[in-house]
This record gives sequence, C-alpha cells and structure tokens, in this order.
Amino acid sequence: MRTILSVSIAITLTISAGSVNSQIIPDNSLGTTIDRIENTFEIQGGELSDSGTNLFHSFESFNLTADQAAIFSTTSDIQNVLGRVTGGDPSLIDGQISVTGSDANLFLLNPAGIVFGENVWLDVPGSFTATTASGIQFEDGWFEALGRANGAELAGDPVAFEFATTAGAIVNLGQLSVNETANLNLLGGTVINQGQLQGGVVNIAAIEPRHTIQLGLVDQVLRLEVASDRITSVGEITAIALPELLTGSLAAGATELTTVNGVVQLRTTPIGVGDVAFVDGSNGVPGGEIVTEAATVSAMDDLLVGTSGILFNTTGGSVTLAADADLSGAGSLFAQRSDGSELLSDTDLEGSGISTRGGNLQVSGHTLGIDVISSGSYETDAGERVRVANGGDITIAARDNLTIGGLITNASEQAGNITLSSGDRLRIGAAIQAAADDNAGNVTLTAVGDVVVEGLVNAQAADAGDITIRSETGAIQIGGFIQTFGVDQAGDVALTAVRDITVGDSVDSYGGQTGGDVTIESATGNIAITSYVSSYSDRGYCRRCGVNRRARYHCGW
Repeated sequence: MRTILSVSIAITLTISAGSVNSQIIPDNSLGTTIDRIENTFEIQGGELSDSGTNLFHSFESFNLTADQAAIFSTTSDIQNVLGRVTGGDPSLIDGQISVTGSDANLFLLNPAGIVFGENVWLDVPGSFTATTASGIQFEDGWFEALGRANGAELAGDPVAFEFATTAGAIVNLGQLSVNETANLNLLGGTVINQGQLQGGVVNIAAIEPRHTIQLGLVDQVLRLEVASDRITSVGEITAIALPELLTGSLAAGATELTTVNGVVQLRTTPIGVGDVAFVDGSNGVPGGEIVTEAATVSAMDDLLVGTSGILFNTTGGSVTLAADADLSGAGSLFAQRSDGSELLSDTDLEGSGISTRGGNLQVSGHTLGIDVISSGSYETDAGERVRVANGGDITIAARDNLTIGGLITNASEQAGNITLSSGDRLRIGAAIQAAADDNAGNVTLTAVGDVVVEGLVNAQAADAGDITIRSETGAIQIGGFIQTFGVDQAGDVALTAVRDITVGDSVDSYGGQTGGDVTIESATGNIAITSYVSSYSDRGYCRRCGVNRRARYHCGW
C-alpha cells in the first residue's frame, strides 16, 4: 500500500529584517542605485529610454519586510517604470512599494517567483503589474528577464509578456490596491490569491511555457496567444518550485493548502503551472475578494476555488473567468455589480455554485454540469432571500453536452432572459425559473441534439415571458412541468424539433387576462402527448393550442 505524505502549508511571510535577502540590491547592469535611509530604500538612476518616457531598473534581489519601503523616484515625463530581478531568488514583499515624481505605471519582473505578504501596501499612481515572465515586449524590442537590457531602445508602452520557460508563481496574501482608473495585473506560471485585489481593471493570468499574453492599457483585458514563436536565448532563471516557495517564505494560515508527495494541493486538487487558485485564509477568512470595475481571470489549466469562493465586487464592467481545463470549487463564484456583470468560462464546469447579484451571467465551455446558478437574487447563510432591482440575463453555452442538475433562477422586479444552448444533448434535471414582480424574461432551451426536460421550466410575472424549446436535429422529451404564468398576460410556449416530441407532463400558458399560444411542431417525427397541453385565462380556455399537422402525432388526453 502506498503511503501519501500530507503536510499543511503555512501562509505567513517570514522575512527577517536583518537578513541580506530582505534587502533591495541592484545588479549594476542598468545603473540602478539605492539610497537607504533606515528602512526606506530610495531607488534612483536606472536606464532611460531614448523617448524619455520609460525608466528601467535591474536588481540582484528585491525583498521588503513589513517595516520597510521601496520608493521608485521618477520625473514628470516618466510613464512606465520597469524593474527586473535577476538573482534567481523569489521576491518576498511584505512592505510598501511607491512611485514618486510622476503618475507612472510600475512593472515588477522576477521569473523565480513573487510573494506579497499580509502587510504589503502599494502607493502607485498608475497601473501595477507583477509578473514572472521571461520578457516584456515593446514595439521596438524586449526587456529581458536576464542578460543585456537595451532600455534606451524601448519606447512606448509594454504590449506583451512572454513565458518562454516554466515561470515562477505569484502568491498574494495581502491587499493589493491601485486607483479606480488603473490596472492591477498578476501574470505568472501559477497564481495563488489569499488576499484582496482592488483596481479599475484586475487581470490575473496563469501561463504555461512557450506562450505569450498580450495586455492592453486601462479598460482593456488580457488576450492569450496560443503559442510563442520566440524563445528567449539570453539564459534562464529556474522558477522556485511551488512547495519550496510556500514553505520557504510562508507559515500558518491557509488551512486548505497541503503538500502531498511534493505537490501543493488545494484540498485534494494539485496546483501547478497554468493554475489560478483562490485560497481561504485562517479562521475562515475568504481568500478571493476582487474589488474592481472589471476583471479577467485566465488559467491555461485549472481555476481552483476555496471553500468560501470568490467575490467579484464590481461597479460597471464585466467579470471574465476562463480556464482550459477545470473550473471547480467547494465554494461559489460570486460576481456582484450595480448594472450587470458577466461570468465566462471556456472550460469544463462541474459542481460549482455561481451567483451574480443583479448582473448578467454567461458561461461557455465544452461539457457543462451545473448544480446551482442564480442571478438577481441569492440566499444568505441564514436562508433569507435578498431581492435586487433588476435581474440580469443568464446565458449558458456548452460545445458538447449541457446538464443542469440544480436550480437556475433569475428573480427580481424585472427578470432577465435565461438562455441555455448545447452543441450536443441538453438535459434539464431541476427547476429553471424566470420570475419577476413586473415583467419576466424569456426562457430559451436549444440543442443540436436531443432536449430532455425532467424538471420545472417556468416564466412567471405580471406579464410572463415566452418559453422556447428547440432541437435542431434531434428529439424533445418533456417529463417535467412547462408553464408560462402571467397575472395579466401569459407568454407563448413553443416546442420545435426535427424528430419525435414526447410530452409526458403538463404544458400550459396561463394569463389572468389572456393566455398565450402553445405550439408543438415536429418536422419529420411523431408527436405523443399524454398529459395536458393548454392555454387558458380567467375568461376561459384555449386562445390557441396547435400541433403541427405536417407531423404524425398522437394525443392521449
């Protein structure tokens, strides 16, 4: 029998103020100088681009304890400050990082890894980027992680980050914050967040080797290129292995992280290159709050969520989650904003609760199996229902099969639309409900293959929305209750398929004033109805119920 060694990983920064590694030391390649006054490191010199807008620094080590500060001194013309760390050790930053003299953006590059402690504080007027890339691209060349850095030739803004080899991890334990007009970017081989991230746009990306990620300016999000045609040839810094990075620089706090046979895990799921993990802190403190106008979280492999989940607290933009492998978590993924937000996943999604508070929800992927999705309302821990002014749309698209095993609800004063589509088979195993006090949204279920409905599908409001169920090449099987219910006006119900349609439970459209149309149509198959199909109101039955006469059908009621 194989023995599995499991060791809890501690998450508290342990850099001593007296150690050499706790200091900021230049490597003399770019003329960087350090003026140290007690616990303050004033960073001066460096190499200026010919354009006069970019300032480049190079360090042998870059570390800060909780009582230390690093100040990048600039002049008013500087737009971007870039600092690389070439010594081969990760940067352990538990103090203050500032930029003075300008509104410049700050880029910190260390391929070995970067850890931000609980006491980290950013005082950066522009955007802040921490990356473990092997190089940063400009229009006229590259700022390499190692070797000669021809900063004088590099004008304009950075446009891309290359990950030529396995990159180090980025771990955040504290609060990283920039102002609401700036970007906060964490771009590494692996990214673990146990703290709070705040900025106008927050971008998180975990990148595998031989890939390049492109990054725009404020209000623009990441774009991942499939592969990099360029391989850095100036040398390589070996990324510190994740277990060594965590145990060597961190201690007690993240109870969900363990090492098993030398592999770091979030609960039972390994964390590696290409993964983004949101980890709970000690005492049940959530490890994934992002306060932002818009956010992008991109994992080339897995996106992992701790027990308390992720809270996206946004005010206007979109929230994008993208992973090429699994999006999973014991907790929920929350996207909260005032006028709508999006949750996107180009992945296989299974068993996660997903919630948006009043915003739009969009999930896309390969094969999806979803337990609970809600938009427009959500349950508190005490079970109290919280209502919002306007519910957003829910859109779920699977390139293969889509299985809904739990409640999908979109409830508020004005409910949005619910749209589910599948490139193969669509199965509804529980309730789908668009409910509102005033106007309900429409419910649309579409599949290339068969559609199987075993639960309730309901659009309910003062004026109810329409329910449309369509199979492009397959059959429709209704084993659950299909109803559009309006206090005043009912919506229409339409079932359309190429092959057989079987209705084994009630399909009806009720309106206090007027019922809607109920239409069942098969292009080539049989129609079998063994329960009620009706349209009615308080004034009487049947505005119109139709079974397309081109199809062969059997009515059993």
